[in-house]
Order: sequence, then structure tokens, then C-alpha cells
Amino acid sequence: GPRAKSLTDFWRMIWEQKVERIAMLTNLVEIGNNKCTQYWPEKVNGPPMVSDQFTVKLLKEDVWPDFTRRQMEVSKKGSNSVRPVTQYHYTTWPDHGVPSHATALWRLFRKLTQDADNTQPIIIHCSAGVGRTGTLIAMDHMLDQASKENGIDVYACVTALRQSRMHMVQTVVYRHSQK
Repeated sequence: GPRAKSLTDFWRMIWEQKVERIAMLTNLVEIGNNKCTQYWPEKVNGPPMVSDQFTVKLLKEDVWPDFTRRQMEVSKKGSNSVRPVTQYHYTTWPDHGVPSHATALWRLFRKLTQDADNTQPIIIHCSAGVGRTGTLIAMDHMLDQASKENGIDVYACVTALRQSRMHMVQTVVYRHSQK
């Protein structure tokens, strides 16, 4: 996830790529360690988060047992347009661990993939960008593969992901939780 020094870059990426959905798979602090800087406002309809280039407003927050959906509005200085961005914050998946319940991860995935236009890119992030992020990307890839090929190849999927980014899907436990 973004750090304080990269917040403007994070929102610039969202703006330039016309991102409408973010999957956040880390908590801000885990076991006493800062994992991600909060990049959204504290309160619904409260003061916006303002950087040198972007203004972010929190419009709505829906809380479920394992994840929170935040609907935001982003504007860029010098632009008249305002864009919606929805964040899906999965809150019960510990770093180097497994999701609390496979069904909860499935609910998050379905919300993430059904709530908006599937032609827009989705940002998926955890803290390091490999373990939890890699697992959700692998889940998406294998569900797509299963629908097209009537089966999946977990090893080939993880190998392909690791060719793009080392250490994707960090542990055997992650791989087993995808079955």
C-alpha cells in the first residue's frame, strides 16, 4: 500500500488509469507495524483529504464482518471532473497468514468484480504487494481459467505470476487456501 511519501503518486496513478475500484488487503497497522498510510478521509461527509494535486471525499462506508466498502469521490486540481472510486478493505487477513474464512474472501471478490464496469483496471494492494495481492490475482486468474477451460492449473498460474513479480503467492498455505 502507499506510504506517506507516495500518496500523491498513488492518487495520480488512480486518476491517470481511470481506476474505479481498489482492493486493500492489509490493515493500516498489523502487529504494531505500519503497513500502509491511510489514503482516504476519516469520516463520511467529513473534511476531505487534500494533497497538492488531489482532493478525496468519503461519501459512504458499508461495514461487514470481514471487509469494509468505502465509496469516495476524487477530483484533481485544475480539472472540472470528479470521479468515483470504491475501496474494498478486507480486514481479517493477517500478513503471512490465511484469510479468516474462504467464504468471506469470496464475498469480497464478488463485490469487487460485480460492482462496477469490468473494463476499468482494479488496484489490488496489501503491504508488500506479493502475498495477499498475489493470492487475489491468482484467484481471479484461476476463476477465469476455470470458466474458459473447465479446469485450473495452480502451479502454472503461480509460476506465471512469479515471472512477472518475484515471491507472488508467498507460502504453501496461500496456495492451499485457493482450492
